[in-house]
Amino acid sequence: MRFYFLNIDSLDKLTITKTVKKDFEFDIQIVEVDHSFNIEMNKWLALRSSIEKAMIEEDDLVLFSIGSLAISEFFTLKSLLSQLSNSLKKGVDLLIGNVIEFGQAVPLSSTLFWIDHFFGSSMMVFFKPAFKKIMNVTFKKNDSFDIKIFESLNRKILIYPFISNITPTIVNSTSPEKQVELSQCTVAKLEMYKSSYSHFILLKEEIQSLKDRKKEYEDVYSRYIVLREQFISNLSRSSFFKS
Repeated sequence: MRFYFLNIDSLDKLTITKTVKKDFEFDIQIVEVDHSFNIEMNKWLALRSSIEKAMIEEDDLVLFSIGSLAISEFFTLKSLLSQLSNSLKKGVDLLIGNVIEFGQAVPLSSTLFWIDHFFGSSMMVFFKPAFKKIMNVTFKKNDSFDIKIFESLNRKILIYPFISNITPTIVNSTSPEKQVELSQCTVAKLEMYKSSYSHFILLKEEIQSLKDRKKEYEDVYSRYIVLREQFISNLSRSSFFKS
């Protein structure tokens, strides 16, 4: 599986590959920064070139990273592939692997959330439905990479725990210190979403259990009514009552 990496810190290939877990067998495609452009334009051009290659190779997805390839301790290769496969089946445009800040979220599960806008992701997975949408976007020199992404794509999912840790230096409009502060608030927000979703699932299960018990009671009562009618009928036909 190809993993496209925008080398914003001008790291050598050995340093880059060392950050990847040993059991993650990625074909790392390093995209170098063009210093004649700003970081936002570099991110967009790197994404476009990555998608162009994926379309030529007929790949179903593009793993795209900015500044770091380190996969978090929450993921094994098997669990990551499972999440990617599930997202692909859902017809998702984009799976966001980490984020500094986001707007609204709707939980799909305890780990996946539909989101609207976001800011400061350094790990994204673009799926085949998104390829042509990205290629048709006009990106200007003062545009924001994140804004163009959430404006261009509809079906965006955030995964938490994150696939990789945040790289605070990737956004040049906000200080690294502020990014760390925002990312801490985001993690707290996601933990709240997870907790609320867990309580919702428990409540749903309790309601279903009550419904099942009610149905069981109604079935028992219905059988009782039938048996009672049969008993009364048998009594009415008995010789005791006829005499």
